[in-house]
Amino acid sequence: MNEEHIKAFLEYANGYAKLKSTCRKTAVGCLIIKESAFGYRIISKGANSGMVDCRKVGCLRVQLFGDNSKAHRDTCRCRHSEINALRKAKESV
Repeated sequence: MNEEHIKAFLEYANGYAKLKSTCRKTAVGCLIIKESAFGYRIISKGANSGMVDCRKVGCLRVQLFGDNSKAHRDTCRCRHSEINALRKAKESV
């Protein structure tokens, strides 16, 4: 994969995260890419999100501790984008 491909996929993941992330702190996207004889193809996409939309109901860490520091990461309601991408990939198999 050349630098141009990497840049395009990173931009795509960033755009996907901005659309699908439900985290108030940061939007993170993940792509699972497969290489074939015809080039590269996106197998699955993921964004950090949880069971509730923290943009609407608020950050649980802020509600409990007054800040959203990583020191309280075990109370975060969001799953990592990589976990969501892997779950979607599994569902499509």
